[in-house]
Order: sequence, then C-alpha cells, then structure tokens
Amino acid sequence: MSPSDGQGPAAPAPAPRGPAGGESAAGSAEPSPSTLAALMALASAFRQLLLALRNLAIAEARVMRAGIPLFFMAAVALVAVSVSLWVCLVALIGWALMRGTNSLGLALGLLVVIHAILVFGVWSVIKYSIRQATFPQARAELRMLGRTALHDLGRFTGKREAVRGAPADAPPDKEGTA
Repeated sequence: MSPSDGQGPAAPAPAPRGPAGGESAAGSAEPSPSTLAALMALASAFRQLLLALRNLAIAEARVMRAGIPLFFMAAVALVAVSVSLWVCLVALIGWALMRGTNSLGLALGLLVVIHAILVFGVWSVIKYSIRQATFPQARAELRMLGRTALHDLGRFTGKREAVRGAPADAPPDKEGTA
C-alpha cells in the first residue's frame, strides 16, 4: 500500500522554517514591514511631541517676557497704594486726636506715639512673615529625619561615624552608642 492510494499512513508535513528548522537566527531577526511602519509612526509622533514642547516653551517665554513689566508696574502701584493708605490712616488718627483733645500739640504728640507703635507693629509682622516663609518647622523636621537616617545607617552598617549624627532620643545600640 502506498501513501498515494489513501490507505496508508499520511506523509509527514514539511518541517517549519525558522531557527528550529536549522535556519540561522540572523535571518529571522529582520523586522517585518508592519514593525518598520509602526517604528516610523512612533518616530513621527515623537518628533511632533518635541515640536509641540518647543512651541509651548516659546509661548511660555513670550508670556513671561510680557509679564515682567506688568509685575513691576503692579509692585509700584502696590507701594503707592500702601503709602497713601498709611498717610490717610495717620491723618485720620491725627484729626480724631485733635477733635478729642482740643489741643493740636497734644494731638501731634499722641500721633507720634501711635505712629511709632504702628511702625513697630508692621515691622514685627513683616519679620514674623519672613521667618515663617522659610518654613522653620519643616527644616527642623527634615534635620531630625536626616539624623535618624544617619543613625539607622550606622546601626545597619556598623560604622560609628554614621551614628555620630544620631538624634538625642535615639535608643542605644548594642555597642552602647546613641
């Protein structure tokens, strides 16, 4: 019985071509046309992204350049308004003191004292605001975290020089260092 008459075993299928079939791996590493097209589309999209980022940076620079004179004018206007408000406040307090005391000399003396108190108060508020703008609590907390990290690093590595910056409330290690 021959395989051609349909009664015998079927002939084995041809072996698949590829690296397992004895073909070299270098021949199968060639990218397919669809992979090349996808890479070209990715490169094009990346180029468009970079161009959009460049255009955005240019637009932001234009806005910033236009904003600098506006910021300067707003700062000058703020100073002018605050000085005029201060003068109006002092004049109003002086007028009220003159009406209340019926004496121009006494009113001016009290006005000088009140003016000095106002200046000291504003000065104190400005100093406090500047001090708070530097975030002293956050700096202290970060300093403490750094010391704790150095302490832990010294415990894990066994180096005493890293333990030197340990916090005061840190429990002593096996070696007795804090």
